[in-house]
Amino acid sequence: MCPDPFLLQLEEMALSDNAVLCLTAIIQRFSELEHTEDEFKEIIQHTLLDSLRKGLKSKIQCIQQDYTSLLSNLIRAFSEHPEFHDLVQLTDYHDPEMDFF
Repeated sequence: MCPDPFLLQLEEMALSDNAVLCLTAIIQRFSELEHTEDEFKEIIQHTLLDSLRKGLKSKIQCIQQDYTSLLSNLIRAFSEHPEFHDLVQLTDYHDPEMDFF
């Protein structure tokens, strides 16, 4: 389906960048499709969010930035979902200076 989210743990920039682009495209496309709550839980909560939690704890800054970028994309795509609703307040897509992510 997509590159293994754990490829983002690699310091190889080409693999990491491609994994981020692929996951971003999947997030965007999934948000545009009708999906059940069970599908959301399986794909977003149990797969991506679990990986994000681990990746954000990385001691390598570029890896943290990749995972932060994915979190920002999830918030943008699923802003109405309870998991991300509170984080919407930290985003400002019109002014990068004010955007936490």
